[in-house]
Amino acid sequence: MLKLRARRVWLALGALGIALAFILSLWPHGAPGLESVPDKIQHSVGYALVVLWFVGLVHARWYWRVFLAAVLLGGLIEILQSFTDTRTGDWADEGADAFGALLGLIGAYLGVGGWAARLERWLGLAAPR
Repeated sequence: MLKLRARRVWLALGALGIALAFILSLWPHGAPGLESVPDKIQHSVGYALVVLWFVGLVHARWYWRVFLAAVLLGGLIEILQSFTDTRTGDWADEGADAFGALLGLIGAYLGVGGWAARLERWLGLAAPR
């Protein structure tokens, strides 16, 4: 974990994002308001955002673990959907989740990783050394 002054805030917001992913993924008829967005795009963008969020909070050596955690999260949600009456688990959705997570991982290595520390420095909130 990077030294961040607002670490608890960043983690809490990330946890809310994951909770939102669970809620929207298990919502009876899909994410409200996103009906016109293709399902696989929703999955890919959502998991890219999850990875991009958490690679902002950790050192580069942890990026692949963030990627793996996102892929496992997608698999867990697909399994949980198979237990509902209105949703079905779809491994093609898991593929879209993994693709989005991979895009997030690539973004991390292209410079998005560590964004929280840069933002805190820009805001004058940098953690003391």
